[in-house]
Amino acid sequence: MRALIISADNFEDSELRVPYDRLTNEGIEVDIASLAPGIIRGKHGYCSEAMLSVGEVDPAAYDLLILPGGKAPAVLRTCSKSFQQQCKKCEHYHGSAGGELSLAIFPQSAAFLDPGE
Repeated sequence: MRALIISADNFEDSELRVPYDRLTNEGIEVDIASLAPGIIRGKHGYCSEAMLSVGEVDPAAYDLLILPGGKAPAVLRTCSKSFQQQCKKCEHYHGSAGGELSLAIFPQSAAFLDPGE
């Protein structure tokens, strides 16, 4: 399994750090993407490195998409057409990407979900 976190500056620190730490501790590969590769900073000072730009992301390579809340989702929505396109490629989407933690499952992983849940 492989996960992707898409975020930008002013993300809610715990909503990026906790899923990242939890998934990596379980042996799941996690990549972080942003408007451009480089350091992104959370609202409370937590820094993380984005390895990819959103435009470089290949959705077929990931099973899980995490969108931390804070102010980052609004920035991504308004500044990145690639972000909007990546979200549209998700099969199941839970959340509004409007400021709270959101979770999406890419289509190739949708078989892991029970649609009745």
